[in-house]
Amino acid sequence: MFWQENFFVSKYHIAHMFKDYMGLPIHQYIRKKRLEACRSAIRGGIKISEAYLMFGFKDYSSFYRAFKTEYGMSPKEWQEAVKEIAPEATDTYGDKKKIDGVSEKSEFFRSVIVFFHFY
Repeated sequence: MFWQENFFVSKYHIAHMFKDYMGLPIHQYIRKKRLEACRSAIRGGIKISEAYLMFGFKDYSSFYRAFKTEYGMSPKEWQEAVKEIAPEATDTYGDKKKIDGVSEKSEFFRSVIVFFHFY
């Protein structure tokens, strides 16, 4: 309504312009951003069962399907693969240590800020 009333542009026109500029529809862009935020949260030590709810997925099955479609593996498989790649990044309590000079938890909070900036 805001765009239509103030700029005389329909939501369909905005959606078309967005797709032309970004290369994908708005709903796919939002889903990708949510999945990136979930992946970052999981890497930061948040449980998978908490992460998908934090970033707008209503149930695990829809999150699982979207994650598997986007990344080619389940969230649990991805989590285990990350642990294999950088096992030193996790201390004995499951908290993330610094990797490449950047705290994983600070990366998570940056993702949250970016997420709320777009939504």
